[in-house]
Amino acid sequence: MKKAIFEFLDYRDYLKEVISSKKEKTPSFSFRLLGKKIGLKSPAFIAAVVNGTRSLSDGLAIRLATVLNLRNREREYFVHLVRYNEAKTREEKEFFLMQLMNYRKEQRIKSINLDHCEVYREWYYLAVREIVNLPDFKPDPEWIAAKLSPTITPTQAARSLELLSRLELIKNDKGKWVQSEPLLWQETESVSDARMLIIRDYHRKMISLSKEA
Repeated sequence: MKKAIFEFLDYRDYLKEVISSKKEKTPSFSFRLLGKKIGLKSPAFIAAVVNGTRSLSDGLAIRLATVLNLRNREREYFVHLVRYNEAKTREEKEFFLMQLMNYRKEQRIKSINLDHCEVYREWYYLAVREIVNLPDFKPDPEWIAAKLSPTITPTQAARSLELLSRLELIKNDKGKWVQSEPLLWQETESVSDARMLIIRDYHRKMISLSKEA
């Protein structure tokens, strides 16, 4: 295979590549044969799973991982990958996504920059970035905490400054803190599942704050 399993966020795409890779070595290999190896009665079941019309259960995911000779962390990743793709609620999807990110981090796969997604984790990160433009801005956590509405804690304010500075979204320009760039923009195409979930959650939080206000 050209790609490691840890590079996938859709188990169906992974299975497609598995079949394609195995077919190069053994032309007779197929979804039908794969289904037969894990003991399925329906010869077309795996093909239906890959096409998105059927789903894998935990039990089938484990059996399939065994047949594909996935070991240890690869096996665990595949099962979590199935759980992530089959999750029914946003909370479940986010939970399993974070599990996958932990595995990917172990493998040093950097296709998703979670640091930059971090600014969307809490509403006040970008709010702090905005008040940097105030004429009387002070890089003092207590001053920042009291300036926002709803207020945040000095610890949260300090964390915001550290994150924004580390990601180079703000900078110290000759003793004065300023925004590194006047505008932020986010891609609307080719956005990863992880980034999109985090960004959507951020917008939900902002809508909730607007309602409260």
